[in-house]
Amino acid sequence: MKDGADDEVRVRRNRTGVEVAANTPEVIECQRVTGEDCYVMKIVFRSIDDLEGLIDRFTPFGQTTTSIVNATPVPQRGIPIYDPNGSPRRL
Repeated sequence: MKDGADDEVRVRRNRTGVEVAANTPEVIECQRVTGEDCYVMKIVFRSIDDLEGLIDRFTPFGQTTTSIVNATPVPQRGIPIYDPNGSPRRL
């Protein structure tokens, strides 16, 4: 496992977990989503042991599902904005 790995932890139920996420420095993003999961969090961690500890913080609030990002074939990019001619550019 390389340093700074990204992971997504999905948490179901209970909004109190959001407070824990807000106070956890390893959580770099938390989104409320529709569908089976309630929240998707992007976290960074140094090792699998660190990941296990992070997951343990959220299990009291509901079932968690973990997915580890192993590649980013399309990196994050800006939002497309279209000029009057219909040509896109990115912010």
